[in-house]
Amino acid sequence: MSCDITVLDVQHQDPRRLHIRDACDFPNVHAQKIEYFFESHNSFEAGGFVKFEGLDDAAAANRTLQGSSAGLETNGH
Repeated sequence: MSCDITVLDVQHQDPRRLHIRDACDFPNVHAQKIEYFFESHNSFEAGGFVKFEGLDDAAAANRTLQGSSAGLETNGH
């Protein structure tokens, strides 16, 4: 079993999204749609199963991205 982490990006200069700075700023209905998307999208793959563990904050996304880029540098990419 593998573990995937997905980082969602919101354009910081989009005037319709200026109020979104963190996961808690998403309206609940959008969070539910995001969860549904990931659970239903991966269920089509052979043996596909997704356990959605929720949305995290921007600091967690930054740590994930920093860890990913450090891994690429370590592997010579």
